[in-house]
Amino acid sequence: MLGDSSVLSWVLFFLSLLLSAFFTSSEVAFLTLNRTKVKHLAAQGVPWARKAVRLIDPPDRLLASVILGNNLVQTLAAVVGTIVVVDLLGESWGVLIGTLGIAGLTLVLGEITPKLLATRYSERLAWLYVRPLEIVIIIFSPFANLVAWVSSQLSRMARGPKASRAFLAEEEIRLLISAGVAEGA
Repeated sequence: MLGDSSVLSWVLFFLSLLLSAFFTSSEVAFLTLNRTKVKHLAAQGVPWARKAVRLIDPPDRLLASVILGNNLVQTLAAVVGTIVVVDLLGESWGVLIGTLGIAGLTLVLGEITPKLLATRYSERLAWLYVRPLEIVIIIFSPFANLVAWVSSQLSRMARGPKASRAFLAEEEIRLLISAGVAEGA
């Protein structure tokens, strides 16, 4: 029979996995968005697209906040999940089975599945996630800004001179042409 603390632990564990899925899918959804299309929608006054443009241009704060949030909830899931399994199975087998089981659950439910869904439905998820991510960025801002700055400095040192993007995707070309025609160019 599960006690109140065990039920709370299970709820906390699955809530952590759910939040991990949110952070993972939001990272992929926003990074795979067609920027030209989103900027075009923002220029047409679509509210979620305006907010999305602010989140992805530049993506440093978004990435730092999402990765920070995901690391926190995955660590919480690992700790709480291991405690629950050790309580059920004892210390000798609980640690091994808990670690392997939680790693598997986190991989499938917190990483792979959300990433696959986010690549397939990036625009829909960006629309759903734009407001919650604005809140997450505000909450994590102090630490995320520091992480983003350090990462930016390390990236700048590692990459050398900035490379230009040489090609446009076919859909981007079509959007540019339709935007030009709409503006009378």
